[in-house]
Amino acid sequence: MIEPEHQRADRCPGLLTPHKAEDGMLVRIRIPGGRISAGRLQRLAMLAAEYGQPELQITSRGNVQLRGIDADRLADLSDAVTDLGLLPSPDHERVRNIVGSALAGLGGRPAVSSVITELDQAICADPELVGLPSRFLFAVDDGSGDVAGLRFDLAARWLSEDRWLIVAGTAVPRAKITDRAGVVPEMIMVARRFLALRKRSATPPWHLHETNPDELDPTGLLDGWSALEELIATAGPLVRSGPTPLGAIDGAASVSVPLARLTSRQIDVLATAAGAGEVVLTPWRGVVVPGAADRLDELAAVGLIVDDHSAWNGLTACVGAPGCGKSMINTREFAAGLAAVLDDQPGLPIHISGCGRRCGTPSGPHHDLVAPDDLDRAIASLGGVAS
Repeated sequence: MIEPEHQRADRCPGLLTPHKAEDGMLVRIRIPGGRISAGRLQRLAMLAAEYGQPELQITSRGNVQLRGIDADRLADLSDAVTDLGLLPSPDHERVRNIVGSALAGLGGRPAVSSVITELDQAICADPELVGLPSRFLFAVDDGSGDVAGLRFDLAARWLSEDRWLIVAGTAVPRAKITDRAGVVPEMIMVARRFLALRKRSATPPWHLHETNPDELDPTGLLDGWSALEELIATAGPLVRSGPTPLGAIDGAASVSVPLARLTSRQIDVLATAAGAGEVVLTPWRGVVVPGAADRLDELAAVGLIVDDHSAWNGLTACVGAPGCGKSMINTREFAAGLAAVLDDQPGLPIHISGCGRRCGTPSGPHHDLVAPDDLDRAIASLGGVAS
């Protein structure tokens, strides 16, 4: 029997709250805004190889997962990650879910890293916010509309040098225009309001979209907040630009990672391209390397995707065998075989599941391949998207 959503335990993994998988323990390390120095990313890859499987997984929130870890080595791994500065508050580790615009600061776009840092520090400094669900999502958008198009709980969107739009993603979205100084305090205030609602609710919601504005603010204390639609005329059209394009963009190299799994070799090449700078892990399981537009050939040579039309961009898969004992196939090998014969990215995403549970299934329309055991039959079922 499947539990109702509001009754399910909060099982999202962290570094200190691992998930037990068939191939060992899985941990998730939050990377606010997806921004991490190339050196730290390399060090994480070394830790993955030392303690578990020699690869890093990028999540749909730009975080990092390590898997295949022995339970008796978790404490040592946690100490090593803490030494890297990636666990600033053990109590808050699972609630530091912040996505940021992947191309912010490039090509004249406004930078948003200071807002992300300030928000992360404010979350970690607030003992009450430990109670946020680990699925609660903050977004900081540079005005391009990339992460503003995700299903966030709270978003801050740049409008001009000192004007930001704060959006609470309630069932009927509420919004407020504020100056730069008000961005983080407004977001923290609404997050605290949401926690108060959860405490008084018989069926605590996981997300703001499960609440109505009057539930969130029964006393009318959200001064200056209005229905989002009422602010559109003032804020201007709210463009949703979608996933980060691939290739050379404003001097940066933008790549995607097949099945979101970064190998040690790929990370070394990314780090070389980044030099002493940062890379950005995107919510679309890609990586942006500022200043590396001339290194695309090197990145492609190690299997990273530099072309928006690549068939890999339309492929997702569950972990599959041998990582999952319930999977009837090696989904990774099947995905590689499928990508090799597709012309280009199919019209609909293709998700490969190792069993009927369909873990990791995309939320939108897609082709659903459940434990496929024959490549030709799978291709035929896609309705002619293959060559």
